[in-house]
Amino acid sequence: MLTNKAWGIYNGWGYYLPTKELYDSYETGDQRREATILKPGDKFMFFGAERSFTKDAGATSNYQFKKYMEPFSYANPIPTHVNPNGDNGTTDLNVPLMRYAEVLLIKAEAAINLSGAGAGDTELNKIRVRAALGTKTGMTIDDLKRERRNELAGEWADRHRDLVRWGDAQATYAKPLHDFDGSVIWPARTFNPQVHDVWAVPQREIDNSAGVIKQNPGW
Repeated sequence: MLTNKAWGIYNGWGYYLPTKELYDSYETGDQRREATILKPGDKFMFFGAERSFTKDAGATSNYQFKKYMEPFSYANPIPTHVNPNGDNGTTDLNVPLMRYAEVLLIKAEAAINLSGAGAGDTELNKIRVRAALGTKTGMTIDDLKRERRNELAGEWADRHRDLVRWGDAQATYAKPLHDFDGSVIWPARTFNPQVHDVWAVPQREIDNSAGVIKQNPGW
């Protein structure tokens, strides 16, 4: 998450990065956007000093996830909050594997799929109000997709599996992703649902089954 090389202060790796598409997907006034993403000029604390965010020379993007920066904010975070080994940049941040907001999102998605637009309004509005957004009525599966993306950006929920589950992966990966200045940071990628909706079966499992288990098509 930490920008690559971290301005020479800590050996961040920084290859899991936000994009302009993610930043622009937030509604105006959504407090989650600035809590989630650092962009050029944003103020933040790093090793006890306030910094204005800029891309480090070794970084690949002008964006960075902000959600996980608290351990790096202290004047002397090593070793109390941050691993001395920058090649293993673990911290003491207590990151939840599942938050209540995700439970609400799961319930809302199920309700909309079962009963149609508006069936998940109660759950989705709890999330929207917390983000300082107004309530809405008649929210659709597209509203659910946006709320899930904005609420869980960079977390363990795994957007890739969301895209696969919704049947959106092929169209989404066919579009390039952009940096703060509009330059392409990730080119368009090919996603074939007939192959890539599932993983390859490990060869050792096929061997262990004496061929009863077959490889998935395309792998």
